[in-house]
Amino acid sequence: MADCEKRRTFAPENHQTNNPNTPSAMARIKSDSPLVPDSGTLDNIIYYNVNGVRYSRSKPAQYSPKTLKSPLRQRQMAIFAMVQAHLGLHRKTLNLTFDRVGMRLGTNIYSSLNGAHLTAALEPLVAEKIKKGHLPVSRIEEAITQYAAAHPGAICISQRSGCLPVYLNGSWPDTIVLQDAAGATLQVVPCSEVTAELRVDLTSTARK
Repeated sequence: MADCEKRRTFAPENHQTNNPNTPSAMARIKSDSPLVPDSGTLDNIIYYNVNGVRYSRSKPAQYSPKTLKSPLRQRQMAIFAMVQAHLGLHRKTLNLTFDRVGMRLGTNIYSSLNGAHLTAALEPLVAEKIKKGHLPVSRIEEAITQYAAAHPGAICISQRSGCLPVYLNGSWPDTIVLQDAAGATLQVVPCSEVTAELRVDLTSTARK
C-alpha cells in the first residue's frame, strides 16, 4: 500500500459537501512503488501529478435525481452555493490572511475552519435561496455580518504563522491588521476589492 498523507476537501457542515457529488478524500503519495501510476484511473481511485508530486483521490459518487430533490440535499446545495459566493467576494483577502498549506489556499482553510459558523449564519436564507435560486451577495454578507455581531470571536478571518488570529465581529473590515504576540503591527491587508464588489451588487439590486 502506498504511503499517503491524507487531506480532506472543503465541507461546510459535519464534513459533508453540499455539492451534488459526495466529497472525495485526497492524498499525497510518498511511495515510489512502480505499482502506483503517475496518472490515470484504477478501480475507483484517480491518480494525478501536480508539479512532480503525485496525488490520488477517490471518484465522487453520483446521486440520483430523486436524491437531489430531497429537502436535505436541497438545503446542503443552497448553503454550499451561498458559501461559494461569500468566498468569491473575499478570495484575494483570505489568500493573504491565511498561510497556504500545501495545495490548500486561504479560502480552503477559512471555509474548513469556519464551516459550522457559516452554515449557522446562512441557515435563515436557505428557504429563500431554494425558492428563488439566486440571492444578491449583499444579502449573504448581511446574514454573516449579523451572525458575527451576535457571536464575536466565532468566525476567524486571519490565521498567519507568527501573528495573532483575527475574528469577524460585525461587517467585513476595510483592512485587516496582522499583529505579533506583543501587539506590534506586521502587515495591513486592504479589503478594498470587497467594498467595490459589494457596491456594484447593491446598485444592481436597487435597480430591480
